[in-house]
Amino acid sequence: LLDPKNTPNYLVAMFKILPGLLFFWIPILKSYMTHVPWKHIIILSIPSYYGTLVVPMKLGFTYAQTVLFCGSALDNLFFVPTDQKEQVAYMLWPFVVVIPSMATSLLESTMCTSNSVMMRLGHSVFDATLVLSCGLFYLICWWRFVHCDDEHIDGSNESEKKMKKVKVY
Repeated sequence: LLDPKNTPNYLVAMFKILPGLLFFWIPILKSYMTHVPWKHIIILSIPSYYGTLVVPMKLGFTYAQTVLFCGSALDNLFFVPTDQKEQVAYMLWPFVVVIPSMATSLLESTMCTSNSVMMRLGHSVFDATLVLSCGLFYLICWWRFVHCDDEHIDGSNESEKKMKKVKVY
């Protein structure tokens, strides 16, 4: 496609960098940071991509997981609307999904060369942790939604009480 000897360095660099940004970092950061505007995602993806060039290949998965979990935490802390932060799902997500996934990704990168379960099963342990923790999260949220009163789920019962006091003639 491009002859590196006859092509300017900036074009070669762009053809190597742009696919990583456009097809990996920008979409995956947006999927983890759903409340963050696109311009912030694009700005954050540039240093994230640069980090993949600096971090040793063996730690690439751990680096990517760190960037994604930090991005998710920033999204939850600064961009999620306040009314959503009062819901049970907002409080459960870090404990049921994020912490187990972070621990598993850390174990995968540090124990992959030792004689352990992580060496034999590798990435499938991380995938199983994601599936089980996300499944448990949705099961808890579903159970809470089905079996609890509205006032315990979204706190909207106060406004309903005020509406009942108002008589419409």
